[in-house]
Amino acid sequence: MISTIVVFLTDIYHSEYLKRKKDIFFLTSFIILAAILSTVVMDLLIFPITEFAKKQTSLFNSLIGYSLLFFISFTFFYKIYKKISYLKKTNSTNSSIFFYILQRPIKFLTTFIIMLLITSILVISLYFILNSNNNLIRNIIPS
Repeated sequence: MISTIVVFLTDIYHSEYLKRKKDIFFLTSFIILAAILSTVVMDLLIFPITEFAKKQTSLFNSLIGYSLLFFISFTFFYKIYKKISYLKKTNSTNSSIFFYILQRPIKFLTTFIIMLLITSILVISLYFILNSNNNLIRNIIPS
């Protein structure tokens, strides 16, 4: 009876061990494959872009700037279009849509200004605390 239980437990432990060994093998092979693949992608895609950026710096900067400007503008206008179409589907009037579109930037601008003021107050107070700490240390330690 006890020997069959020991054999049964040994078989369970052995099968669990083999399963874990198999899982670790697949995980390790996936990590190695991802490293090789990322190296190949880096060599094939990123390296020519960096060479172009080194040789044609002004053109590359212009391309990146215009692409970023296009992406930001497209996202901005797409969100406005989606919001207007959603508001029209909910049977909102044109004047309420106009005031909603006008109201949102004002809210964001005031939030930005308030956050900027809070950040500047924190930075200025931190500067004065560190400056007074520096003066205190100079007075305590004779030079």
